Amino acid sequence: MIRQQLRRGLNYARQTVVGRPALPVMTRLIRGDQRASTFFAAIEFVNYEQVPGDIVEFGVFTGISLALLAQGHRFDDKGMARRVAGFDSFDGLPPSAEEHARWREGACQTNHAWHPLAAPGARVTPEMTRELFAACGLPAPELHVGLFDQTVPPVVPATYSAVAVVHIDCDLYESTQSVLTGIAPALVVMQARTLVRTLSDTEQDPLKLLERINARLAEDMVAGRFVTMFLGFLSPEGFLEWSSGGHGPVLFRRRRGQAIESLDNKVADEMQSRMLIDTSRQLERGTKWFLRSRRLVDDMVVNITKELEDLISMSQHLSVVGGFQGDHGEFYAQDEDDHRPVKVRYTPDSAPDDPERRVRLLSD
Repeated sequence: MIRQQLRRGLNYARQTVVGRPALPVMTRLIRGDQRASTFFAAIEFVNYEQVPGDIVEFGVFTGISLALLAQGHRFDDKGMARRVAGFDSFDGLPPSAEEHARWREGACQTNHAWHPLAAPGARVTPEMTRELFAACGLPAPELHVGLFDQTVPPVVPATYSAVAVVHIDCDLYESTQSVLTGIAPALVVMQARTLVRTLSDTEQDPLKLLERINARLAEDMVAGRFVTMFLGFLSPEGFLEWSSGGHGPVLFRRRRGQAIESLDNKVADEMQSRMLIDTSRQLERGTKWFLRSRRLVDDMVVNITKELEDLISMSQHLSVVGGFQGDHGEFYAQDEDDHRPVKVRYTPDSAPDDPERRVRLLSD
């Protein structure tokens, strides 16, 4: 008891003389930003569920929210490797077609809120965010400077093929639309990879698994978008069972130092022989079933009878039209309008050269 009182007295005396010790920068960020708990919960969820992809923010400003997202991943990454990337022009808000109640063109070009390193009115720069990450002991973020419609397409999905968490804080409709349009491919890839992880627990056939994933994506994606995928299951014995949806040749190496081979889709000769034999049997069975089916024969008789009735009806019209055959095999039909003979020449396919006239004569 005496020791505790003595220690408290000494601490109070030291704080009175030299002041309270400064809290770590990250601790001050967490205590001063109400969004911290939401960011941490989002990161904890995607890490726990093993959702693949990076952490991406659009609208970095002074870097506080991006640093909190990075810290959330550092708390417990659960073995998930993720990059932390930020996109911002660092030149303030661009012009907008719709007037905003608060934000104007050029806003957010300077700091207008509390920041542990930057004073109010300080110019917002990418270096400000990098210095904040360094002060928090965080790895440097990947920053992409420029307008979203210029910086996003070159790196999504080329660099960031999948994203697990996206924080959009760009204030304007046009900017948000550019972000959602540009980030869509990475979201689709993330969804496809998540479906693989989820459905693999109940489906071990790679072809059937890809079919299920394809059906799900087809319901969600807009027309014209697609994703290619290669999926394989490698057994402990080294046997690879795989399926490819839209990918080109897959390259692999059996062992380190060996030549690179192409994983083709060729079927072994023995398997091809079995497939041919089985196909022949199926064709034979189908042919026998077709010929022995009385119902099929009845339907054919009905169809033939119906066609004969139409031919008989047409022949009656031909007798009314009349005609005669010339010396060289040509056929002359009598035109009922002026009763003049009309020469009709038939092609090798037995079709007249004037089908419109022939149809009119037969239909009158």
